[in-house]
Amino acid sequence: MLVTHLLIADKFKRPEMTRNSWRADYSDYPDACDRVPVSFYSGKNKLKGYIYAPDNNDKGLIVFGHGLWGGHSKYMSLILAMTRRGFKVFAFDNTGCMESEGKDCHGLVQSALDMDAALTYIENDDSLSSMLRFLLGHSWGAFAVTAVFNFNHEANAAASLSGFYCSIPMLDEQAYTLLGPFSYYFRPFIFANNCLAFGNNANISAIDGINRTDTPIFISHGISDDTIHFDGASIISRKGDISNPGTRYHIFDGEYDSEHNSFLFSADAVIYQREIDESLKELEDIYDGKVPDELIVDFYSKIDRIRASEENTELINMLDEFFSENINS
Repeated sequence: MLVTHLLIADKFKRPEMTRNSWRADYSDYPDACDRVPVSFYSGKNKLKGYIYAPDNNDKGLIVFGHGLWGGHSKYMSLILAMTRRGFKVFAFDNTGCMESEGKDCHGLVQSALDMDAALTYIENDDSLSSMLRFLLGHSWGAFAVTAVFNFNHEANAAASLSGFYCSIPMLDEQAYTLLGPFSYYFRPFIFANNCLAFGNNANISAIDGINRTDTPIFISHGISDDTIHFDGASIISRKGDISNPGTRYHIFDGEYDSEHNSFLFSADAVIYQREIDESLKELEDIYDGKVPDELIVDFYSKIDRIRASEENTELINMLDEFFSENINS
């Protein structure tokens, strides 16, 4: 049990702000829209985020859920692209992530609890509650924007990108990737650790959330995803269990858009990202994996982050079309 706890704790350790990345953040975009800070509580922790494009965008409010090992700023190109399509975006950092409080990320279920807290805050705010509401999430956030319907929230539409359907199958999948067949010996302890962490919410399911709402849902996944396997713990793998008639599916299967993150970005951006990764590997090989900090800083200072983060227009068109279709739902 102790070994299981330590393995899980390492996976959910707190990510901090860093510029040692090819991903562009808000400061990289000189023509970015305005944003205003927002904060609310999820349990005992204060979560912080921003409302992007707070003025003049009248299509509605997108509430965004980010993936694990980062915060909402990792998705800045996607967020800003949706503001340019006429939406406001309410984006925040989950418990234990970036600007928000929390000693760690706690676990896979936490993203749904934080989304529940965000929607509760929005529903009780006079200004925000009057807006049309759309949910959008990737990976950990994709689970959040579907599982959150178990908590009786409403939205005009929701889009889930590269999501897993339940925490235990996802933890099982990750354990097998790490330990192979030996992972089966740890399964009872993984289950127990998850129950200790989340109690009655330990087994909440994205599938149950989707089926208990009449909100239209867009589900997409990359066919070559090796983080949340397409035929494994993904939401799309459970298509046969989904009864919500407003659910729509899209599979990304191209050369540059079939992986866990790749369909978020343009083909040129993905090619450039791979070049960056190869150059970094060459640098790491020179220093046997122990590259001096100042060289890492210098390496990333030369990266064109806006090019590396360029959004996938096909995806943006799909999201804009899907949300716009459901403005009156």
